Amino acid sequence: MIVWLGFLWNLQEGKIEVPPENFLSVQSVLRDILHNIGHVTARKVASFVGKIISLKPALGTVCQMMTRNLSVALCNRKGWDLNLDLPSECRQELEFWLKSLHSLPNVKLTPISEIPEKIMFSDASSYAAAGFTLERNTKIVHYMWKDDEKNKSSTWRELKTICLVLKGLGSDLSGKLVKIYTDNQNVVRIACKGSMKMELHQLALEVLGFCVAHSI
Repeated sequence: MIVWLGFLWNLQEGKIEVPPENFLSVQSVLRDILHNIGHVTARKVASFVGKIISLKPALGTVCQMMTRNLSVALCNRKGWDLNLDLPSECRQELEFWLKSLHSLPNVKLTPISEIPEKIMFSDASSYAAAGFTLERNTKIVHYMWKDDEKNKSSTWRELKTICLVLKGLGSDLSGKLVKIYTDNQNVVRIACKGSMKMELHQLALEVLGFCVAHSI
């Protein structure tokens, strides 16, 4: 294991890891923010967001996804040294990092060489959604859209389908490396980085939360 560019390069396991002192630095700022919620300056929040984004090489796109609402709040600041209003979405992101910082998987040095243990396909029409895993005993998850869901965008339906299929196949996917196929490129981007559209971002968070909770 070597230290380079501020990260631990675990060549034996093929991972980029966060040094313990970096975790302590992030936790110190995070606890200070949560302890003084409602009386935290924009500068302090920006410091926390910057520390999280700096961990992206080791933790992946979750760093960007789970600071999106905090970043929006910073864009609406009245001044760097004035208290920043943190709505519930921002507080949820802070709580996520408090609970999950140490449990998130590290980025693999050679992710392209990893062989998925499960391959999942999903698709959605304007009437229904379905998905399955590619294996001998195929289990199919299907769902008929409600009237209000039929009026949603195709991107929303495709992303919601992934949520539904993941949950439907959860027991079969738990603890495994899963590759998901979808025919919507927007879904791929949003699932990795989130979206400025709140209803799409919430679905992306739902996918992330389920995968973290079930070690997928």
